[in-house]
Amino acid sequence: MAFRADKNTLRVRDALVSQLSEKRAELDKALEAYNEQIAPLSADLRQAVEDYNTLLFDVRAFIEEFATEMQGEFEDKSERWREGDRGQSISEWISELESASDFEDIEFEEPQEIVIDADDHAALLDDLQLEPELA
Repeated sequence: MAFRADKNTLRVRDALVSQLSEKRAELDKALEAYNEQIAPLSADLRQAVEDYNTLLFDVRAFIEEFATEMQGEFEDKSERWREGDRGQSISEWISELESASDFEDIEFEEPQEIVIDADDHAALLDDLQLEPELA
């Protein structure tokens, strides 16, 4: 038995090298198309998140201003009224108002371009020694 690849093994290897090259080209093309698509889509999403967070700033300001106004009215009441049942209920409500603006902005992480850093498998298979180097 000879320690070498026969013609059929070489044909199979060559077919696999060809298929790997084709599939890698398809993979690279799909990857390039994907990466081209995410840039404009992520820009639109980033802008939408920024617009939403800007509005959240206004919402927080509204809630805080209203809570401050209500706290001022509360403090204008007599101590006896504030310590009564109605005053305690109003105090709790104002506390709820003050904490209602304790929400955070939406976080947006920019999607990264995908890079497939892989060996050229077709070349590796093509360069594979199919017979030993004998001394």
